[in-house]
Amino acid sequence: MAESETPVEQVRSVMTKNLEQAHGEIANYFQFVEKSISDSPMGVTDRTKTFRNYVERSVAASFGLSDKLLRAKDF
Repeated sequence: MAESETPVEQVRSVMTKNLEQAHGEIANYFQFVEKSISDSPMGVTDRTKTFRNYVERSVAASFGLSDKLLRAKDF
């Protein structure tokens, strides 16, 4: 962090970095879950695909909201 950053900019910078890390970790998690499901005796069924798509959309919406909040100038 630069010395000339205001406290708000410093917090925003840290939160942006944390959000980027969370994006990477959730991608790793989804890869793990997908591999686990495909290796399970049930395999990939329409129900598991539907559930996975629902969870991915939900997480994407959460990250989208987080991105908007981080970039907001006023509340």
